[in-house]
Amino acid sequence: MARPQFDVNVDRAKAQELGLTQRDVAQSMLISLSGSYMAAPNQWLNPATGINYNVTVQTPQGLISSLDAMESTPVNGPQNIQATAKDTHLLGNLAKVSRSTGPTLISHYNVQPVYDILCDV
Repeated sequence: MARPQFDVNVDRAKAQELGLTQRDVAQSMLISLSGSYMAAPNQWLNPATGINYNVTVQTPQGLISSLDAMESTPVNGPQNIQATAKDTHLLGNLAKVSRSTGPTLISHYNVQPVYDILCDV
């Protein structure tokens, strides 16, 4: 019933002082961990062939081998697309990352959580 997961608890007051929101933190984590194609798709047109190629930026999984490494993920706001080093903040300065467990699948009927039971002869 439980699978491992990471919980990211953002200090909203500290993030707001830096001009960041919860959405900015989540967007930066999404781009770093799953790739930019999920959040900000980008394409490159090969001028010789006229074919579009998807360009994705992602942190290599081997570089995120611990919670400390995950806390060094850079966080930028939407106004900092072309961010410099002084505009970039580390996740560890804004949030606490911890390990926990959670359900593998969450189903709802109206608002109430339910369990789906699949049976067969």
